[in-house]
Amino acid sequence: MRISFIVGGLVVAVIVILAISFWPEASLPPVTQEPEPVPPVPAAPAQEPSGQEEVPVIEIPQPVQIAEPEIELPALAASDQFVREHTAQWELPLSWMQRDDLIARVAVILQNAAIGAVPQRQIAFAVPPEPYPVIKLGEGFLVDPQGYRRYDGYLDMLEQIPPSQAADFLRLVEPLLVHALAQLGERESPRDFAMAAIQRIENLPPLPDQIELIRPNVVYIYADPLLENLPAFDKQVLRLGPDNISRLNSYLTEFKEYYL
Repeated sequence: MRISFIVGGLVVAVIVILAISFWPEASLPPVTQEPEPVPPVPAAPAQEPSGQEEVPVIEIPQPVQIAEPEIELPALAASDQFVREHTAQWELPLSWMQRDDLIARVAVILQNAAIGAVPQRQIAFAVPPEPYPVIKLGEGFLVDPQGYRRYDGYLDMLEQIPPSQAADFLRLVEPLLVHALAQLGERESPRDFAMAAIQRIENLPPLPDQIELIRPNVVYIYADPLLENLPAFDKQVLRLGPDNISRLNSYLTEFKEYYL
């Protein structure tokens, strides 16, 4: 476990999936559609006078329902520009948005996160610039809680995206994600992978106030076997710290209400 651990876990997965790949419906280019003509109201047949004045009945035509315009998705191989154009308002880092194969990258992250793995090559660009700090304690080490602050900005970026819009767009681009997952040999839906990753976050053990580390070789590892034996994905998420994990869970709880 490197001290310069790359940011991982569901923070990267969610930011890439929900931020790099999704945008609010309001940012989509307007599509106009002429309303269908309202059929004329047929005239009532003439009737013989009956000696009593009859109140004319006026039929009010039902409003014409105008179908929502469908958004035509590009091919998977040509989807990057489609993504970039509609995420500009989120002011995401250019180092993220200039990457190629954004949807395919998301598929790899989903595939790995669902099984507890970390695709380091796919997310290495999101490395926090500051090294992960530790506290020297006698012959051992402790995780420095100040290191959790390195991830605050990632949660800030995530929380600027309304969960409802993220869920809507995830459904919109699902055909592209299905295609990308199929290229990886996967037949399950993107939703299955996303929910498996989210459940990993929900099932993480609570972090103690002090987390001991040992350094048997070059890298640091958790002294507690319960933490050290967790899958790589789970250990990445733990590096966010209790406050950021709580923020992440709150976001995901609301996201699931719209996504499921």
